Parts: sequence; C-alpha cells; structure tokens
Amino acid sequence: MVKVRIKLSYKNSNYVGSIFGGSLLSATDPIFMIQLMNILGNKYVVWDKAAAIKFKRPVKEMCYVDFVLLRMK
Repeated sequence: MVKVRIKLSYKNSNYVGSIFGGSLLSATDPIFMIQLMNILGNKYVVWDKAAAIKFKRPVKEMCYVDFVLLRMK
C-alpha cells in the first residue's frame, strides 16, 4: 500500500485557490507503475504510456490518496 498526501500551498494552488490539477496528477501518476515494477521484477519492462484523471470537485484542503495493488494467484 502506498499513501500520498498533497498539501495545499501557494506552490500548487491555482487562481481560484484549489490544488492545481497537474499537481494532483503528477503526485499520483507514477505509483501504479512503480508498484507493478516491484511485483514483476527485472524480467519485465514496465512503461507508463498514458494517464488520465477524472476530477469530482476542487480540492481546497489537504488531499489524501491510498493506492492498493492486489496480487492475484
């Protein structure tokens, strides 16, 4: 499990005072790729080809994201 915390600050806020969408994406984009690399090992090359994010509402406070990648047997 990986936990990511994104704190609202003047460095990542946009004109209306919420966290800039690019900051949210850049904080979360590499997580699944890194988790998959650790699971598969050195025999495989993992490449992150695309990313997408669907925003539900503006974030105007601390943002928390939990990533869980389950290995199926």
